[in-house]
Amino acid sequence: MDALYEQLQATGNRAVMVEIPWAENAFDEVFNGVSNQLALYYTERFLAWALKSSDYQPK
Repeated sequence: MDALYEQLQATGNRAVMVEIPWAENAFDEVFNGVSNQLALYYTERFLAWALKSSDYQPK
């Protein structure tokens, strides 16, 4: 994942990488688990930031 992030940054793309504690492979199997709740929280915050700070215009 680090390589993808670094490639995106190197090519001038906006990229954000968030490492979520306890979020290993298939961590979302337990929906109410700590890692899934953190993933949802950071995903919502990222989308709010990205949509607010971009030229995105919903149809």
